[in-house]
Parts: sequence; C-alpha cells; structure tokens
Amino acid sequence: MTVSNISGEVLCTLNGKDYVLKPTFGALMRIELKADCSVLTLAAQALEGTLQVSHIATILKFCMTEDITEEELGEMILLEGLVNTLPCVHALMRVILEGTLKLDD
Repeated sequence: MTVSNISGEVLCTLNGKDYVLKPTFGALMRIELKADCSVLTLAAQALEGTLQVSHIATILKFCMTEDITEEELGEMILLEGLVNTLPCVHALMRVILEGTLKLDD
C-alpha cells in the first residue's frame, strides 16, 4: 500500500491486484449516507479497532476509481484478510483527515 501526498490517492492491493483509492467530496457524502454516521466517527472507530466490516467495504467501495460490486469487494476483503485490508482504510482516513500536500507553482 502506498500513499501519494500530492494527489491524495492510496494504492491498495486486494487479492493480488492493485486498486487506486481516491477520496472525493462525493465519495465522503456517499460513505456517510450509507454508513449512517460521519466520516469522523468512522475514523475514530478505525483507530479504536471497532470499525464494522460493512463500513470497511463502504469506505473502500466509494473511494475506488474502478467500478466493482459490493459482492466482489466483499470477497476480496475476505481473501485478503481484515488485518491486510485495514492499512488501506487507515491510509484513506489519514488523507481524508489531513488533506493532501499542496505544491507551490
């Protein structure tokens, strides 16, 4: 998993394939609507280790630049394992909370 501080993209490997995750304002709104709680609450739960599997899938799905079904994503999470999937969620939350680095022109 790698993070680009310039673009705010997170590269996450699931089931042997790399996926680009990019949080956008629209993605954050969809995450909050589907999870029925704020992104800040989800970030706190991720840090506490109390984040639900459904919320992990929601966060990843709405930030993915590639369109996959929830069922496909769920299978990838299971195959990869939660321990190996959580660093992607943590990296996304860090980008969401801290923003991206801006370069001077």
